[in-house]
Amino acid sequence: MTTKMFKRLPWLGLTGLLVGLQGCAALDEPAEPGVAAATPTETTTSELGTPQAIQLGANLAVLGTTEDGYALYWDAGVVYATALQPGAARTRVTRAAAPPLTMTSGRVALVWPDQAFFGPLAPSSLVVWTAAGGAHRAADSSMPPALSAIAASTAVSPDGREVIFTANVAADGSTGDIVRANADLSRATILVRGALVSPFSGCPPHVGFDADRACHGPRWYWHADETDATLRSRRANAVVASCDASGAPSLARWVGGARSELTTNLGSTVWSTDRFGAHLLTTAGDGSTVAYTRDGASLVVNPDPSLAWITPGGAAFTLSRRDPTTVTLQRTTFGAAVRTERVMDVGETLGVMFANHLAQGAPHYNITPNPMSPDQQFFGGFNTVDPNTGLTNAILVDAGRRRLRAASANANALPSVEIATRDSSHMLHYQLEPDGTFAMYATARTGGTRRLSQGATGLEHYGIAGGVVAFSDNFQGNPADLLSTTDIKLVDLAAGTAPRVLTRAAHATFFTARRRSVVVYSTEQGRPGLYVTRVR
Repeated sequence: MTTKMFKRLPWLGLTGLLVGLQGCAALDEPAEPGVAAATPTETTTSELGTPQAIQLGANLAVLGTTEDGYALYWDAGVVYATALQPGAARTRVTRAAAPPLTMTSGRVALVWPDQAFFGPLAPSSLVVWTAAGGAHRAADSSMPPALSAIAASTAVSPDGREVIFTANVAADGSTGDIVRANADLSRATILVRGALVSPFSGCPPHVGFDADRACHGPRWYWHADETDATLRSRRANAVVASCDASGAPSLARWVGGARSELTTNLGSTVWSTDRFGAHLLTTAGDGSTVAYTRDGASLVVNPDPSLAWITPGGAAFTLSRRDPTTVTLQRTTFGAAVRTERVMDVGETLGVMFANHLAQGAPHYNITPNPMSPDQQFFGGFNTVDPNTGLTNAILVDAGRRRLRAASANANALPSVEIATRDSSHMLHYQLEPDGTFAMYATARTGGTRRLSQGATGLEHYGIAGGVVAFSDNFQGNPADLLSTTDIKLVDLAAGTAPRVLTRAAHATFFTARRRSVVVYSTEQGRPGLYVTRVR
């Protein structure tokens, strides 16, 4: 068996960037910062909070934020971590000649110091940081995650206690080991030796955990009828889909430290689970969709070649060809009986825009490739691809209302960061404009598409709450340079009002924190530094 088997479904093309689920908010975030001694010169509207200086200094590049109230940033060859409080002491994480690729998930940050945020992927050392445990070198040679991929080579457990990453990677980046370790690196175990680890191998590894934490307090929440003892005994298990050096695939789960082989009959390494890990969905060698239960039993969800994913709530969606001219979207639910229903026919072809990931493509949270809106009712699709650019048209595929809405008729669109507003009222995407820059657009589920950015955008946005979105506008500089500048704006799509300026000429990367109540950014305006501004 070779990696060629992973190219059997060209008519159901995959596009977009790394898929992730937003983790639950922290239960014990630090107190809100007070008034800063210095603020940028940018004037904000009365609806926004006063910008608060966290760290002062020129040419600071924000790399990510953690859910316990910290930001990682680069300053003159060093990565630092800081609490999001004025006057907080900064902590050294690692040296890095340029702003490095950084992945934040929950309370954990992973930094590849030798890998520029943008640039050709190559093996790099890896440093894992937490506020509680500090910085630890995890690997001398790790393959960083690809900025444009669905399969993820790195993951953090839902409780933030464990990480999965690649190590001992060959100089050419082709093969390496897949390692599971405590976040403080006090214990590490090799799960898979000599796997293909390059995202360009045709069989990239897809790693993660088979369950997500639900926001119901400090304990694990599974089902209302389970006892506390059962809740405590159930933990998220590591899951790895990978190929050995010959291209032979396998999908395995580790329960209590012991490997449980689920299958070697894979058509893709991409898998997905529901929030509770009750079902793990993957593609078999013949293209059919198969689900595996927690005890390892399997059932065929769709016998036809399919593109498939499962939502956090446990609904499995499949796209498959019903006849030579018709692709059908189906939904399968699990219970005492498995129930499959045809949602609707969607035309001759349909691909899916997988886009739930952090800004600039940095992978955030790998539980399941879930392309759907927060209410799990619609996703972005396409049926036209520009062979020269890889861009597509854009279609709002509304499974809840069983209808399609055109978002972009031409093959000039791409997804980024989040596909929808927090209230699931609008689909968010980008379009390549005639001047060669990208602009941001929103398409309402009720109809109508609206351009949001006035100038070029940095392909970065976050849903804040309801229909409010923070986004990049008037981008200036080299897209590969994190010290390029952008205006950060907020727009309330539900109210239909014009965007308002949060700050002008901030550096290219910005993030949200504290349950999306603040925006974190750096700037050269006024007194240069790292700032937070409350947005709700």
